[in-house]
Amino acid sequence: MAVQDAGTKPGRISAIYGVYGLLLIGSLPIFLFFATDRFTLLARLLAWIGLSLSLLPSVVLLARPRSPMNSIAAVGLVIAVFYHLAVFHETRLPLRWGDARISDTSVELAILLAALATPALWGAGTSGAARHRPGPPPPAS
Repeated sequence: MAVQDAGTKPGRISAIYGVYGLLLIGSLPIFLFFATDRFTLLARLLAWIGLSLSLLPSVVLLARPRSPMNSIAAVGLVIAVFYHLAVFHETRLPLRWGDARISDTSVELAILLAALATPALWGAGTSGAARHRPGPPPPAS
């Protein structure tokens, strides 16, 4: 009989994913109705999707403590804080010569690319792309 680690019990794993899902569902109205007026509805929705995607590696790390994704989880948390939560506090972008005039489509594209960053890192890390580095050069003869 195999010994099961206390951190990987199926009940604990499903509870972690359940809490994550409930928090995401509960945060959707907050993103849609309480974000600043600077952001369009699409930008708010993309920020919510991006937050859910960038927090997912951290949730997986909590559910499976021996998972080798520590750095991906850390990058996902940084992206979540600096990009996806910006819809609540960024009202303008002050520059030295005045406020920046950024179009809504530029903001939406930036949030979309930030939303895709963590899944792209996760895919590259799990596909083995990080393990296939070239070796040292052959010795000179």
